Amino acid sequence: MAEDLRRESGKVGLTINFSKRKILTNIDNPELITVEQETVEIVQEYKYLGQIMSFKNKYEKELKIRRANAWHTFWAQKIILRGKFSQKTKTKIFNSTVIPVMTYGAQTWAITKKQTHKLCVTQNNMLRRMLQIKLKDHIPIQDVLQQANTKSVYTAVKSLKLGYAGHLAREPEPKWCSLLTFWVPHDRRRRRGRPYTRWTDEINKLAGYSWKNKARNRQEWKRVTEAYARKGNRSCVQPSPTNRSSYSADERPSQGI
Repeated sequence: MAEDLRRESGKVGLTINFSKRKILTNIDNPELITVEQETVEIVQEYKYLGQIMSFKNKYEKELKIRRANAWHTFWAQKIILRGKFSQKTKTKIFNSTVIPVMTYGAQTWAITKKQTHKLCVTQNNMLRRMLQIKLKDHIPIQDVLQQANTKSVYTAVKSLKLGYAGHLAREPEPKWCSLLTFWVPHDRRRRRGRPYTRWTDEINKLAGYSWKNKARNRQEWKRVTEAYARKGNRSCVQPSPTNRSSYSADERPSQGI
């Protein structure tokens, strides 16, 4: 099959990049694939279109990269975000540069509450620096969010995911993206113990297992998305009881306050 793909692609002037071809699979002892007498390497993880592709600890690694890149973007805009500009200008720059970097690829995430909270903590730390507020000032995070007048990263992540879910549900004909998203292997059972969070679990909990019928109506699905986004603003406010003011290694700011 791989050799057929290479041959047919060559007929229209397309070539396979041999330095980037990899095999990522969850099958034990997969069959080796050879193209032009070269064996394709089997890897445990791979970076594709800026995202980590893996079957183990995918989101922990991906979110760590997202938070680190968001900090780099924040400090790249420090002249504006920490300068003597109006708060309206700072908020506009923050929402258009930092938030998109932190939520890149969020449409396909299936993350837990703990992982989502880490994103909120990162955003809260950025907003404190943007407003020149220190922890010793004892200003509640509710007041910080109100002063910054910016959308929470929780809202951005959930809105992107629900918007993408509605897009899949309204596809007139099934495509690869929807077929792979909703495919369920009927010949296998999930392993014992607490299962991993699946992409549809959060949507099923919010809108029920018939959410695809609701999503086909744009206006109704828009109301569902807006209602869940408002709920998300409260979720970002609540601090973690085990880690209220400390930073993880990837959340420490790379520059001084």
